[in-house]
Amino acid sequence: MAGCIHKTLTKVSSDIDKLYDATLMQISIRSKHAADLRKQRADTNLAAIMNLMKVQITLEQDAEILAVLEEQKTNLLEIIKKKTEKQAKFKIAENKAVSKLQNQFSNLEKSVDEKFAVILKSIENGQSAVNSWAQIASQNAQKEQKQQDTISVTKSTQKQT
Repeated sequence: MAGCIHKTLTKVSSDIDKLYDATLMQISIRSKHAADLRKQRADTNLAAIMNLMKVQITLEQDAEILAVLEEQKTNLLEIIKKKTEKQAKFKIAENKAVSKLQNQFSNLEKSVDEKFAVILKSIENGQSAVNSWAQIASQNAQKEQKQQDTISVTKSTQKQT
């Protein structure tokens, strides 16, 4: 009875662990999705701010305010440029990593194929060796049978004489 309870507790505990892991994975996916959405909103906000600044610059009459707006526009353009460069660098690094993994996978496939070919060849060689040993044994058995036949023929002729 105690063994049954222990097995049940272990199974339930294992199921709870799996459920916990699945929940963590879902939370991770949701938080990544939420982060992606925040990133998209931030990009959209930057673009909207830039457009508003351009409109304000065209409408502004005061030289001091116009100078500050131009400076802020330059700063905002710099931020957008850096952000774009980071994204481009990340994309390049991501593409390199994917390419490297694909190459490693291809090399692994080739290596496995080569090993299978070697194994198959050794099996074929082993099979042919077994076949040749079987042929030799068969030939020896035939020779032995012929010798026994000749001996028995010789004995029977000796008996007859």
